[in-house]
Amino acid sequence: MPSQTHRVGPADGLRVVDAGNNDNYVSTGIAGTLDTDQADYIEAKINRFASFRAVEMRSKNDAFTADEIPTLFAALAQHPDWYVFDEDFLTGPATDDTTSLPLNWAAITDYAGPAIDSTDGAGGWARVHVDSTDNDETYISSLGENWLFAASKPLIFMCKFKHTAGSTDGKSSFVVGLSDTVAADSIVDAGTLMTSYDGCVFFKDEDGSHILFASSNATTQDSADLVAWVDADVFEGGFIFDPGAGTTGTLTPFYLTTASDWSTITMGTAQSITLSGLAEMHLLLGAKTHEANLQDVDVDYVKVIAKR
Repeated sequence: MPSQTHRVGPADGLRVVDAGNNDNYVSTGIAGTLDTDQADYIEAKINRFASFRAVEMRSKNDAFTADEIPTLFAALAQHPDWYVFDEDFLTGPATDDTTSLPLNWAAITDYAGPAIDSTDGAGGWARVHVDSTDNDETYISSLGENWLFAASKPLIFMCKFKHTAGSTDGKSSFVVGLSDTVAADSIVDAGTLMTSYDGCVFFKDEDGSHILFASSNATTQDSADLVAWVDADVFEGGFIFDPGAGTTGTLTPFYLTTASDWSTITMGTAQSITLSGLAEMHLLLGAKTHEANLQDVDVDYVKVIAKR
């Protein structure tokens, strides 16, 4: 088709149609000119997303539909200005023969066997183990603190996991996300999150009925219900960090109402985070036993795409 030119204003961005057919927009906040010839148009949008901060939602004309979002993420992963952590658990994590601790992950655990190992499942799955002793816990983390919420460093976090409470009363808690702090009592014995950390996580508290979306700069914290938690159901989603002008960033969660179906993407309520004083973060996966109920977290994948 003939090339056309579309003038994009400062309020324009990448359109996402969610499961309710509502328009949401991943904003670049940058004016520019796009060639709407199909290939050039999509490439231009990808390059704009990769080059500028991106996350909040805006205008219909510059449109990515929800099922195109994985293509956008894949394109970012190939962009030289971005770096990628992509763990698909296609092979079981190697463990020390003596300690049973993973070699390519750090682990804090009360579990007597391997803190994390492979489990059967299409796509590759790993299981984070916690035993059935009240307040025992396991946290698996990346060896390095490789991510930072900072000016000019947008970031996308994605994950797919399920949590099995091992009880009929739902007494359970888990945490999945990014945190500078990985230590015993990352989930405290009362079943809530640690009172000070830098990061952003998905979390369920001991008595909770929802997956919470939580962010923190030291003791300045925010959390809100994201979606109802159902024991052993698969959750797939993530969050996008927009550094804004470099003083206050925005963290916007998203999730799929049907796992693996990106046409069901739903955007959650964004949270603001002050960037000053934030420390570099680990990837964190973990759970804590409550009321002597054995807990498991099964993880299909964890992906982080971030601007260098």
